Amino acid sequence: MTELEKPNVPSIDSLLAASNELENKLEQAGIQDAHEWMFALREMLYDIRRVILELDKFFNMKNVGRQSEEQLMKITNIILYEFLPHIQSHMEDLEKNLLSSTRERRTDKKKGESPDT
Repeated sequence: MTELEKPNVPSIDSLLAASNELENKLEQAGIQDAHEWMFALREMLYDIRRVILELDKFFNMKNVGRQSEEQLMKITNIILYEFLPHIQSHMEDLEKNLLSSTRERRTDKKKGESPDT
């Protein structure tokens, strides 16, 4: 069975709750960027939720035909022009943050300092 075939996929709500818990743990562990990391991931989850809701409307339409084309075009436009650009922006910010944090830790190690101070 592949990962995608597993029957128990976590809900968006449970992932959002888990992200808040992890953010608290990371902050307690001294990770200064915990909020920025989790913010980017939560934004992605909210976008995924929106797409899932639109897909649910599409898959459960009562009146098919012209309405199905319009609804599918709406979903396509949401994904292409809202979902993907929004997620890409947050993931690029997250990547920059992580790369910056990695560079700072390397610099701290070269100086002989503890990376968490």
